[in-house]
Amino acid sequence: MTSDQPSPVDPQEPAPSRERVIVHRAPKIWGFLGLGAILGVVATLVLTLLFRPADGAATVTEDGTEFGLSQVFGFLLVCLIPLGAALGAVVAIVLDRVLSRRAVEVDVERIDVATPSDTSDPTEIPSSTEAPEPTAPPTTPNEDTARS
Repeated sequence: MTSDQPSPVDPQEPAPSRERVIVHRAPKIWGFLGLGAILGVVATLVLTLLFRPADGAATVTEDGTEFGLSQVFGFLLVCLIPLGAALGAVVAIVLDRVLSRRAVEVDVERIDVATPSDTSDPTEIPSSTEAPEPTAPPTTPNEDTARS
């Protein structure tokens, strides 16, 4: 080893710290919410087509109000999409509880790495997004000013 090479241990760097952490898999909540909402749309479609009048006429309530097929579909859609999303969230929470039982406790080493502030990332976009100031177009003498 020559004197030009840095030593493997720099006395100015802090020593790595050891910590104990818990690692477990967790479901992605947005996927379950989206899947529940999609199931709400499918349930709406099935209920709308399953319980429509046989003659294809509008659905009539007890007080004589008539609702078309698209109105019934819209009403059910407004109710069943949030219900399906809530059901998806409950499934995600239950799945998270089940998966947390398989959690593993591990020892990790934490190393703080400081980067010099004077170096910049070549892929970084500059923070200044201002356009360059426009320059005035060249002026040509006017006929009125040329005569005087």
